[in-house]
Amino acid sequence: MASEGIAKRYALALFQVAEEKGDCWQYVKELNGVEKALEVYPELKSALWSPMVDDGVKKSILKQLFVERVSPPVLNFLFLLIDKGRFELFAGMAAAFVKLCLEASGEMEAMVESAVPIPEELQTALAQALSKKKGKQVKLKTRVNPDLLGGLVVTMGDQMIDMSLKGRLKEIQENLK
Repeated sequence: MASEGIAKRYALALFQVAEEKGDCWQYVKELNGVEKALEVYPELKSALWSPMVDDGVKKSILKQLFVERVSPPVLNFLFLLIDKGRFELFAGMAAAFVKLCLEASGEMEAMVESAVPIPEELQTALAQALSKKKGKQVKLKTRVNPDLLGGLVVTMGDQMIDMSLKGRLKEIQENLK
């Protein structure tokens, strides 16, 4: 996808600034805060994505909301996204930035989807098993997806391991055709 490549380039630019300043994980926290605000306030997201809203107004909104909450480089990054008309790619850029920070620290992220919440001790055991398999420290992000019916779907980078009941049923259905 072209937009994914664009998101990675912007994330790399911010990552280079973060590396110079030694603030990678601080920037991750700040980007997560912006992302949460966009989720909680859909009207904010709509305004920032809208071509009908003047860029100056968008920057003013960002400044009012985040000047005390994010560092100047992150705020300037948000302004750059407005200037370039790329704010709709923010979530992809934030995810790519986290991935760069993890890689730089010898870690990787795994998304684990399950039909029900995973107990903490099972999350720890799964993270340890994945870390051993990958030879890197694996940080888990979890998401509940009742559509899976049971089991897990683990996604690490471009690899997906589907151990869900839904996946197994789909596999059986394909074999019966």
